[in-house]
Amino acid sequence: MKHQAASTILLRQLRAFHGADNSQLMAEEVITLASKLDECIARMGSSSVYTLQMAVQLLTKGKVRLQYRASEERLQLVKQSARLNRHEAIALVEKYVSSKSPRISHFNSDDPTRAMIIEANVQAALTASV
Repeated sequence: MKHQAASTILLRQLRAFHGADNSQLMAEEVITLASKLDECIARMGSSSVYTLQMAVQLLTKGKVRLQYRASEERLQLVKQSARLNRHEAIALVEKYVSSKSPRISHFNSDDPTRAMIIEANVQAALTASV
């Protein structure tokens, strides 16, 4: 098992921001996995399945693409040698999240269940498929 810390794993982050007039602004930077996890935790909470899935995909496959309403992000490991197997990736994320607050853990049975509501335009989807 590779022993790595989220603060030592470097990511290349490419962000594309979409304007109302179809314009696009792109920004690229190198960040740590720890800073990306902190951003996701601040945005969605420490028990977010989204944060875990994003990190596991990134650590096992080496890259991930995230889409938001007005932007898109592409994350890639700077060094592909930092890739982990699924078990190692989950353990690394769990260790990082629990270190931020000892009472927080993804598998903590005392943590309340969180619901994700996904809104979609069903009529538009039905019309497009006909």
